[in-house]
Amino acid sequence: MFLKYRKIKVLEGDTYLIRQMNNKIVVNDDYTGLTILDFNLNELKKIPLSPYYMFYDAIVVGDKYILLICEDDGVFVVVNIETDKVRIFSKPLMLKDDILKECISCSESTAILKSYRGVIYSLDLNLLCLNLKQDKIAIGNEEGEQSGQNACNIAMGKYDVCMDDQLIVIKGKDKELRIIPQTGFYNKGICTIKKNEVDELVILCGSGDASMALLIMADIIDE
Repeated sequence: MFLKYRKIKVLEGDTYLIRQMNNKIVVNDDYTGLTILDFNLNELKKIPLSPYYMFYDAIVVGDKYILLICEDDGVFVVVNIETDKVRIFSKPLMLKDDILKECISCSESTAILKSYRGVIYSLDLNLLCLNLKQDKIAIGNEEGEQSGQNACNIAMGKYDVCMDDQLIVIKGKDKELRIIPQTGFYNKGICTIKKNEVDELVILCGSGDASMALLIMADIIDE
């Protein structure tokens, strides 16, 4: 098993977040906003955020919204990547000791969100009003516990992909591939895309001095 690189794109500035939305890839644009790319890593547009709030996490909501989690400022920023409209609302008190984790369903006007503590909320996408829908459903340890900086796990077809800032492990049925980032770079995020019915991996690596980043598109070759 090995990784075959298809394309590498160099990004300037501190790029530390990546999300896949419908047929697009979204990354943060240093500290100014978002950059939207297609599945060939070609830049489609930039969406500036003004005022700019620092965010280290984001939730994809349906096909056109991304919810930026701005914990330091106590706000959420909702960006429509189709219209470029940016809206901001304050983090409610009921989330004082919790953080939103993922969107589990979405309609045209309402998103159902789950927190790291397993609490379910509904977000009115028109009024930007967050309401408690169901109290804690998680059993045992809280779901927010992860090991390693930038740790995440995703499924990619018949593979499981695990990542932290210094290592990516791709596990197949009876094989395992371990990938270490280039010297001076650290893994920041990963996502999967489907091109021509083929799953491809997109890896975001940032430099140690936060001056540049690499977007790497690759196939897993199982031989």
